Amino acid sequence: MQPKGRARSSLAEFLPLRTSVPKGKCGDIPYTEALDSVKTISVEPDGRVVVCENFYIGNAFKSDIIDILENYDPFRIREAKSILEKGMDGLTKWAKKKGVEPRPEGYYDICHMCTDLRERAST
Repeated sequence: MQPKGRARSSLAEFLPLRTSVPKGKCGDIPYTEALDSVKTISVEPDGRVVVCENFYIGNAFKSDIIDILENYDPFRIREAKSILEKGMDGLTKWAKKKGVEPRPEGYYDICHMCTDLRERAST
């Protein structure tokens, strides 16, 4: 269950308590994988290739999907490199360099934090 939309309001009692910097790493949460050992991808209707929620590595309408996958190197993507090397602390430092602070109310889990910081830092 992702902490957004109706799930956040209707099922809040089933969500974990929020923490300022959740512990854990990619792959600890069900249906996630470490960014350096991706085994599954999704292709959005607009062609964006996704390795994790809102973590896009290319667009199949603009490039051959085989090329996208063969050239995927998470250590060349600053936020992915930060996550792989230092976890959520690394992502927090990356976001702060872009002027984005973690939300004061905290996060339910690492995916919630990661998605929020990356979305706000990319705008």
